[in-house]
Amino acid sequence: MGAGHYYAFIRPTLEDKWFEFNDSKVEPILQSTALSIGSGGSESVFEYKDGCITERNRTNNTSAYMLVYIRDCDREEIMSEISIE
Repeated sequence: MGAGHYYAFIRPTLEDKWFEFNDSKVEPILQSTALSIGSGGSESVFEYKDGCITERNRTNNTSAYMLVYIRDCDREEIMSEISIE
Protein backbone atom coordinates (compact mmCIF):
# COMPACT_ATOMS: atom_id res chain seq x y z
CA MET A 1 0.00 0.00 0.00
CA GLY A 2 2.92 2.32 0.49
CA ALA A 3 4.25 2.01 -3.04
CA GLY A 4 3.39 0.72 -6.47
CA HIS A 5 1.02 1.52 -9.27
CA TYR A 6 -2.40 -0.06 -9.48
CA TYR A 7 -5.04 0.23 -12.17
CA ALA A 8 -8.17 -1.62 -13.19
CA PHE A 9 -10.32 -2.03 -16.27
CA ILE A 10 -13.99 -2.23 -15.38
CA ARG A 11 -17.22 -2.57 -17.34
CA PRO A 12 -19.66 -1.37 -14.65
CA THR A 13 -22.88 -1.97 -16.59
CA LEU A 14 -24.25 -4.37 -19.19
CA GLU A 15 -23.36 -1.87 -21.90
CA ASP A 16 -20.08 -2.36 -23.77
CA LYS A 17 -18.50 0.69 -22.11
CA TRP A 18 -15.18 0.05 -20.36
CA PHE A 19 -13.27 2.38 -18.06
CA GLU A 20 -9.69 2.53 -16.86
CA PHE A 21 -9.35 3.33 -13.15
CA ASN A 22 -5.78 4.56 -12.85
CA ASP A 23 -4.67 6.04 -9.52
CA SER A 24 -6.75 9.22 -9.17
CA LYS A 25 -8.35 9.34 -12.64
CA VAL A 26 -11.04 7.40 -14.49
CA GLU A 27 -11.17 7.45 -18.29
CA PRO A 28 -13.12 5.57 -20.98
CA ILE A 29 -11.12 2.86 -22.75
CA LEU A 30 -11.79 0.56 -25.70
CA GLN A 31 -12.73 -2.99 -24.75
CA SER A 32 -10.04 -4.36 -27.08
CA THR A 33 -7.39 -2.27 -25.32
CA ALA A 34 -8.52 -3.30 -21.84
CA LEU A 35 -8.51 -6.98 -22.78
CA SER A 36 -5.15 -6.89 -24.56
CA ILE A 37 -3.40 -5.03 -21.73
CA GLY A 38 -4.82 -7.39 -19.13
CA SER A 39 -3.86 -10.58 -20.94
CA GLY A 40 -0.09 -10.28 -21.30
CA GLY A 41 1.88 -12.08 -23.99
CA SER A 42 3.02 -10.91 -27.41
CA GLU A 43 1.14 -8.23 -29.32
CA SER A 44 1.42 -6.46 -32.65
CA VAL A 45 1.87 -2.70 -32.75
CA PHE A 46 1.26 -0.75 -35.94
CA GLU A 47 3.04 2.53 -36.56
CA TYR A 48 2.58 5.12 -39.28
CA LYS A 49 5.78 6.94 -40.19
CA ASP A 50 6.98 8.63 -43.38
CA GLY A 51 3.91 7.47 -45.31
CA CYS A 52 4.34 3.80 -44.42
CA ILE A 53 2.60 1.55 -41.94
CA THR A 54 4.92 -0.88 -40.21
CA GLU A 55 4.15 -3.69 -37.81
CA ARG A 56 6.35 -4.72 -34.95
CA ASN A 57 5.85 -7.22 -32.17
CA ARG A 58 6.37 -6.39 -28.54
CA THR A 59 6.03 -8.31 -25.32
CA ASN A 60 3.32 -7.20 -22.93
CA ASN A 61 4.47 -8.03 -19.40
CA THR A 62 1.21 -7.04 -17.72
CA SER A 63 -1.44 -9.54 -16.74
CA ALA A 64 -4.66 -9.43 -14.77
CA TYR A 65 -4.32 -9.86 -11.03
CA MET A 66 -7.99 -10.68 -10.65
CA LEU A 67 -10.72 -11.56 -13.14
CA VAL A 68 -14.43 -11.60 -12.36
CA TYR A 69 -16.81 -13.69 -14.43
CA ILE A 70 -20.60 -13.59 -14.25
CA ARG A 71 -22.83 -16.36 -15.61
CA ASP A 72 -25.04 -15.18 -18.47
CA CYS A 73 -28.13 -16.38 -16.59
CA ASP A 74 -27.21 -14.19 -13.56
CA ARG A 75 -26.01 -11.03 -15.28
CA GLU A 76 -29.32 -9.10 -15.26
CA GLU A 77 -29.73 -9.59 -11.51
CA ILE A 78 -26.10 -8.95 -10.56
CA MET A 79 -25.69 -5.90 -12.81
CA SER A 80 -29.04 -4.29 -11.92
CA GLU A 81 -29.29 -0.80 -10.42
CA ILE A 82 -29.11 -0.64 -6.64
CA SER A 83 -31.52 1.73 -4.91
CA ILE A 84 -30.19 4.23 -2.38
CA GLU A 85 -32.71 3.09 0.22
